[in-house]
Amino acid sequence: MIRAFMVNYSARIDAMTQLFPPARWAVRGLMGEWSMLALYTSVCVAAAALSIWLVGMVYRKLSLLQTEVPTGTARKKARKGSFAEGSAFRACCRREIRTILRVPSYATNILPISFMPLVMVVMMGVVMGRSLKEEGETIQMLLGGMDGALVTAILAAVMAYMSGMNPALSTAVSREGKGHDMMMSLPVPAWTIIRGKFAVGFGLAVLGVAAAGIALAVVLPSLGMPVLLACVLCLLYSYGTSCLALIRDIRRPKLDWITEQQAVKQNYGVLFSMLISWGILIALGGATFLLIYAGIGMYPYFGIMAAVLAAWCLLMRRWLRKTAEKYYCQG
Repeated sequence: MIRAFMVNYSARIDAMTQLFPPARWAVRGLMGEWSMLALYTSVCVAAAALSIWLVGMVYRKLSLLQTEVPTGTARKKARKGSFAEGSAFRACCRREIRTILRVPSYATNILPISFMPLVMVVMMGVVMGRSLKEEGETIQMLLGGMDGALVTAILAAVMAYMSGMNPALSTAVSREGKGHDMMMSLPVPAWTIIRGKFAVGFGLAVLGVAAAGIALAVVLPSLGMPVLLACVLCLLYSYGTSCLALIRDIRRPKLDWITEQQAVKQNYGVLFSMLISWGILIALGGATFLLIYAGIGMYPYFGIMAAVLAAWCLLMRRWLRKTAEKYYCQG
């Protein structure tokens, strides 16, 4: 019965599973391709084993390290990348990464920025695919008949909707809590510490945009250039909004929290940054409408928007540095 159902609706099932290869392997295995079934089974077993190892052997130990007061008393030698070794920027980056990974509240609220743009792309593909399938069309056919500038703008907006919200940066200083005084006492310039926080937070956003871009390139192979241009515009937009989020948290950090959840879930900076990023995205959408209404092509549209966003990013970075040097040590 299951096999008959899959044969009758093979085209629809194929379209639904094309974004997730393991699902396609499972479907083919149930239809009699034993090699695909074996591949799917082995991947499932490997994924389960990896999850058990990470959760039971690695992450459990890290999740217990949630106190701000160090418990170890043994003296450690200076390692490469540490403050004592001389690379303060790399040490700040490593400290930021460890802080995010060691606390479950931080990990569950911050790490999704690295895959949420991909989720938005998958949702767009599933929702649009269902409605277009009934009319005998595909997403590629629909977007292929549109103006190149409009396609670029749509793809960039879908990815930017999620990549503009970056809790890693809107809570970067707040997460220091009582340890903020210790950070200020380090013989490291404030700008170096802030650069480390920004590199980690923006790096997570870049991972999300890159994953979404790869998915779009796979699903829409004939629209490779619009996808590439959309990714560039999205990264510029994300850079500027990331600077704004970190600037706000430097000026008004929430350092009086008791639990780590308060630092990320009860922080108005996250909501403020989200609303600001959406407001900027709406403004860019209005500018896009005017440019497309004027009949501008894809490459001129990209050139204008990229130039505007690049100039905005330079201004935001300059403002971020001034804010770090002026307000970070006053938190």
